[in-house]
Amino acid sequence: RKFVPSLVGILRQVIEHKLHPDFDYHHVPAPWLQVKLLRVLGVLCRGDEATSAQVWEVLKKVLQRCDSTVTIAHAVTYE
Repeated sequence: RKFVPSLVGILRQVIEHKLHPDFDYHHVPAPWLQVKLLRVLGVLCRGDEATSAQVWEVLKKVLQRCDSTVTIAHAVTYE
């Protein structure tokens, strides 16, 4: 659980397009990394409201930035 703030920070950097454009797939920033980070955060936050609260803001941004016209965005949204 002590890694949650770091993982949230990494996810925030990804969704804010701070990675090199080579990591974008159809204008979705590093979708595979987003999926992996969301899975790990889901496991770490399971059953812990305090830890989950740290993730809510960035999760909201992830969902807002997902373009529903791009198939890969559906995978990110699903996670």
